[in-house]
Amino acid sequence: MDLLHRVKSLLGAAPAAAVDLAAVPTDQLQASLAAGLELQSAVESLAGEGRTPVDVVMNGNAFTKWQMYPWQGGILDQRSNSQYFYHSHEGYQGEHGHFHTFIYHQRKLVHLVALGMDERGRINQLYTFNRWAPGDHYFPADTLKTFLPRFHIGAHNDLDARLHRFVTQALVLFRAEIEHLLDERDATFARYRETHGGASPFEDRALEITSALPADVPAQMARIAAELQRRGAMGEVGGAGVPAGAPGMTIAEAVVDEVLAERSTTQLQHNLAAGLALREIEARLRAQGRTVVEAVMNGKPYEHWRMYPWDTGVTDKTTGSQYFYHAHPEFPEHGHFHLFCHDHGQLVHLVAVAMDDRGEPVGLSTVNRWVTGDLYLPPHEVLAFLPRFRIENDAFDRMVSDYLRQLLLLFQPEIGALVRERERVFVDYRAAHAGREPFEDRDLEVTSTLPIDVEGHIARLEAELRRRSEG
Repeated sequence: MDLLHRVKSLLGAAPAAAVDLAAVPTDQLQASLAAGLELQSAVESLAGEGRTPVDVVMNGNAFTKWQMYPWQGGILDQRSNSQYFYHSHEGYQGEHGHFHTFIYHQRKLVHLVALGMDERGRINQLYTFNRWAPGDHYFPADTLKTFLPRFHIGAHNDLDARLHRFVTQALVLFRAEIEHLLDERDATFARYRETHGGASPFEDRALEITSALPADVPAQMARIAAELQRRGAMGEVGGAGVPAGAPGMTIAEAVVDEVLAERSTTQLQHNLAAGLALREIEARLRAQGRTVVEAVMNGKPYEHWRMYPWDTGVTDKTTGSQYFYHAHPEFPEHGHFHLFCHDHGQLVHLVAVAMDDRGEPVGLSTVNRWVTGDLYLPPHEVLAFLPRFRIENDAFDRMVSDYLRQLLLLFQPEIGALVRERERVFVDYRAAHAGREPFEDRDLEVTSTLPIDVEGHIARLEAELRRRSEG
């Protein structure tokens, strides 16, 4: 028996119907969409390491029914009085397990909602429980709705901050649905009292799940985006790691700082090591009287659209990595590197690196598919290629390829934000063009950009690591 059928048998009624977003306030929908982008950011970052939120919360422990993960009592944020843990019940087919989310109100434990997870680590159900199941304190739905915005598990807590962000943002993304489920829960209690002579339902072991809805993150984000587009409010969505705006909008510096603060110390150390290696390569080039741009131009004259060091650039067939350098007459930069990987014979664009007249990197950007004629892949698949970019052969100057690899590793999380912004642009495009794909629209070329400063970024990494060490 799958979970929704189990709900039906327990409640004596069908699970709650999907929520009509037309009745949800615009600012709430904007916050929910921004939260969905943050959630996706956390999931894709973990996917780049071959992990899911479930893998993280299991904390290396064997999977056992009823056992709490990551440990007994789960994660408690004492600043926000929020808590969650993960476990599984017998007979809950269709899910691997679920997160229970709570908040403490006047020292009373209050259950908010359960997030059902499938075997691939994706949210697939939302549901509420009777009071006896989590042992919490009952508050009516209208009061619980005021608690929802207060739920937050900060990055300062133990375990991976990306997991805390996943759980926190899930409650924001599905806020309208959770509010609906809380109303349905109270309606279930009211029906129970009517049919049981006014008896309290709270300790009846036959009444466990009190309301439920199927959940799908991409589908939810698409529904919200379509509703905001209908209202003409998509341009006001911002924050949450991927700011809104016109295609090709620059990601704000504040977003980079937020990504930096939530990155693990180990990740920061890896990024810094790449930055120091990049600095060393630049010093070696300077000692030879060259910049990386002069090296890649291979002694050839500067011409717009010409590929350097030669046509099709440099490819390593063993690693599937490729790059070339060229310039557009309409762009204010000297030129840019295009970096690619190959996936089963198909070209996949990773990022473009803009270079100034001094031969220094000044920006990162993503482009629409028609620009490079590559294969479209969703963000988490693109991000998985970033650490694999490597030119190991000696077909051309190894300092150029080593330089590009270290640059990718230095800015890997920021490139992740750019790829996710590109995806948001595509989602917005489909919503505004009746579902039409954006990939061949010549009016949509650059899909996201980020100004960069290598030395400034290295200093930022060092300052953050120093702050954590002193803390």
